[in-house]
Amino acid sequence: MKLDRQAYVPYSVLLKQHEEAQKLKEVLDTKVTGTVKWFSLRYHYGFIARDDGKGDVFVHQMNITKSRMNRVYLRSLAHNEKVEFDVVEGKSGPEASNVSGPDGADVQGVYVIQLRYPRSSFNGSRRRNTSRSQGGGNSPQSGDNRRNGDDKKAVKSSEDNDENKPRPNKFNGTRRRRNTSRQPRWW
Repeated sequence: MKLDRQAYVPYSVLLKQHEEAQKLKEVLDTKVTGTVKWFSLRYHYGFIARDDGKGDVFVHQMNITKSRMNRVYLRSLAHNEKVEFDVVEGKSGPEASNVSGPDGADVQGVYVIQLRYPRSSFNGSRRRNTSRSQGGGNSPQSGDNRRNGDDKKAVKSSEDNDENKPRPNKFNGTRRRRNTSRQPRWW
């Protein structure tokens, strides 16, 4: 059985296909001004409120032609930003195309910073300092009991705990350790 999966298509090819499809659509109005109501960075679309009061217009990221961002997939519109656009007939109502700033200037959009976090050695989790010698908690060494002026209580609690007594191992040697040698596991 053959699956109908499409092969990877470069973004430049998708952009050319989109521009060809935009040329076939019927133009309703040109050089219309408006204000961005909202634009989703996640879903790459939003709505523009027209200044002439004829209703909202759908806008897609690929229809932004003039932007300060060179890469099309990073282009966006800022909330309450003034824009100029052409209105075309879309699949389900009017759409904006050739979106630019006022008088053909670049749109400002939202400045996006891509953060890349380094991968850690243990499946993305961070190691915590679990040594008992650091203090903290309610142990007498941390000084929590002495802050309240309970010096006698702190001494008494340390005598009751018998700190010299060894603690039982929590994992009993069953904890898996990371293979640090360069040899494969089966050696």
